[in-house]
Amino acid sequence: MVGMTTAARETAAGLAEFNAYYDDVHAGEVLAANPGFGPPRRYELDGEPDSATPRWLALYPIATGEHVAAYLDRQRDPGRNARTYTPGPPSWNDASFVWRAVWRLAAASAPPPGPVTALLVAGVDPPADATDAEMAEFTDFYDEGHVPDILEYGGYRSFARYEKIAHLPAALDGYPRFCSMYTTDVPPADLDGRAALAEAGKNGRLSVGPPIWQRRTTWWRLWFTPIQAAVTER
Repeated sequence: MVGMTTAARETAAGLAEFNAYYDDVHAGEVLAANPGFGPPRRYELDGEPDSATPRWLALYPIATGEHVAAYLDRQRDPGRNARTYTPGPPSWNDASFVWRAVWRLAAASAPPPGPVTALLVAGVDPPADATDAEMAEFTDFYDEGHVPDILEYGGYRSFARYEKIAHLPAALDGYPRFCSMYTTDVPPADLDGRAALAEAGKNGRLSVGPPIWQRRTTWWRLWFTPIQAAVTER
């Protein structure tokens, strides 16, 4: 998961150059440099970013644990298998990395049948003093209580829950243990997932959960819109 933010002063032409460079040059070079990486899915934040929130989100699937380990080894020792990337336009050089993290898939449902129209990303931490028994209760409610609520009341069609493996140098130094992503193929004009969830919460329809869940820390709850089709592998 890579999150970037372009400069606040960036022009529309600069943003177009940034996205063209990412899609046409950078993504392909990332795939060539990292065996096991799949084409990224890219999204733009619905709203204004802040210091801990990226405007642009790229999700790269990684085929196996061995590919993850090799990638992390290269990141820890950049001198090994060093890659030279094509220089980008000024808008790319002025952008900053906000998120850079690797996650392990813990639970998921089938993807929506149609093209994804919206993405909800939520990051949560259980209490640091949670026991093994409490963690089992936490994750059981997460998958069997909380996720079904988000799908039902937010109009989402699929989910994937991830657990952090590692994070890499970026503006945000530290990440929640769990990150869940919810997608839908329902057009935003037909259903506003953010408003629907807010209404469900206001009306008390969302499950409260066990005490250990109530003590969680929510790092982020962010909505993104797809900005392009997947980049093909090169």
